[in-house]
Amino acid sequence: MHEESEDVRNAPAISLIITVYKAGPFFAGCLESVARQSFRDFELILIDDYPEQDLEHFIAAFSDRIPCIRCVKNDRNEGTLLSRIAGVEAAHGEFVAFLDYDDTCEDRFLAALHATALKSGADVVGSVINNGKRRDTVFIEGTDGLLEGFLNDRIDNWNVWTRLFRREVLETLYDYKPFLSEHRITAPEDFVINILCALRGYSYHQMPDMLVSHGFDVPNSATNSVSLDSLTGKMASYAHMIRLLQGVEARHRAAVDALVLRSLDYTYETSLMHADPDVLREVVDRTLRIEKGSEVVASVLLCSIERNRRLSGKRAAMRRKVTLLRKITGLHYISAAKKRLR
Repeated sequence: MHEESEDVRNAPAISLIITVYKAGPFFAGCLESVARQSFRDFELILIDDYPEQDLEHFIAAFSDRIPCIRCVKNDRNEGTLLSRIAGVEAAHGEFVAFLDYDDTCEDRFLAALHATALKSGADVVGSVINNGKRRDTVFIEGTDGLLEGFLNDRIDNWNVWTRLFRREVLETLYDYKPFLSEHRITAPEDFVINILCALRGYSYHQMPDMLVSHGFDVPNSATNSVSLDSLTGKMASYAHMIRLLQGVEARHRAAVDALVLRSLDYTYETSLMHADPDVLREVVDRTLRIEKGSEVVASVLLCSIERNRRLSGKRAAMRRKVTLLRKITGLHYISAAKKRLR
């Protein structure tokens, strides 16, 4: 009779993974929210992605309040995507959750996700980032349903830090490590994780609760940076991602292309369109020199055209509204004047 190893018997239900790059004062707030979790059957894995930092004082400060906390240190800066994969490789839990080091989570974050995973039987359970937008639950199964769910916004967001994954779903990412080690993907890392896992298929249950507050406003956020190096890195990331996804099955091609364009449009909105024209020209020149770079530049141009078209439509609608208000107001004044003359 086969006996389970002690490690398997003692494995936690959830492995919570936080990748840390240049930890600042906000990281203590993140750990504080983790320490307050009502669900206690979890381990916390910190992936130290900045060789020059030392997280030991953070670990010492919270070791008495977090059930199991340990650190995996990268030999070099690998970026969030590869660091998360390293966290999954180190994980012992049946389920895996993520936080960014500038996030804070509700006390019931892990408890609510785990209870819903057990009740629904879903491979992945998600919460939302804006519970005022949607309050119904969603259940989707299989690649076709997942891609459609992302396209029509039935799935609330692309952020992995709102989800609880069955660990086997994320083990899908191991196959891509050689490519990702050679071709760094930064800006759309959450998108890449979700799309690669979705292409393998899983069952997804979305609950209407908002459980995480994300640090969108952290100073010098890479999301909104318009520096030459940052923008060039983002464009290169998309070129690498297009290469990574070029082998997608024909029946999923249109959906994946549409989702890549939507992701690039977000990057265009948050940073590219705000860049200095000279910087943007240099970014485009550099991007055109790399494989698949021309496809990225063409997509950015399409994003720009579509956004300008939408803005023109909004301006036209506003002009029509103002004209209508003037007409209505004028009629009101004429009507009031006639009454006074009687």
